[in-house]
Amino acid sequence: MMDLNFRLEDSSILHLEEERNLSRKDPIRFAHYDLRLNLLYGCPIHTVVLTPASGSEGIKIFDIGILQ
Repeated sequence: MMDLNFRLEDSSILHLEEERNLSRKDPIRFAHYDLRLNLLYGCPIHTVVLTPASGSEGIKIFDIGILQ
């Protein structure tokens, strides 16, 4: 379940997630959410993940080629 979504002035969507402990699998889950949002609304999706520095495994950018 997504945390928060906001429609921005430029008609894109801000997808805001809050995670206490960010795992390597979490960005894949967020990408699933974003793809569904894009399919539903047909606009760019901007994802921001808020997590404490101690809750991250060093993940700063998610890039698997087709998804960044």
